[in-house]
Amino acid sequence: MNWKKKVAKEWIWLICTIGGIILLGSILFIGAGIKLEEFLAPLFDPYAPWDNEARLGVIIPTLLVYFIRSTIWSIKELRRR
Repeated sequence: MNWKKKVAKEWIWLICTIGGIILLGSILFIGAGIKLEEFLAPLFDPYAPWDNEARLGVIIPTLLVYFIRSTIWSIKELRRR
């Protein structure tokens, strides 16, 4: 697999991870009876601080997914060699 395919694969993983987290967060907020705008507005507001709950609610799960992916990848690489 060349580097272009690896970059494309990781880009798809990143987009699907972030999209899934936003979708799941939206579903949870709707289920809890909170307006969807209260969840989505701080994500796309350029003047909102970076430490607000909505952005941290997307960044932390994304980092967790990539930590798990890199751990699994490392284990597979160690088993190959």
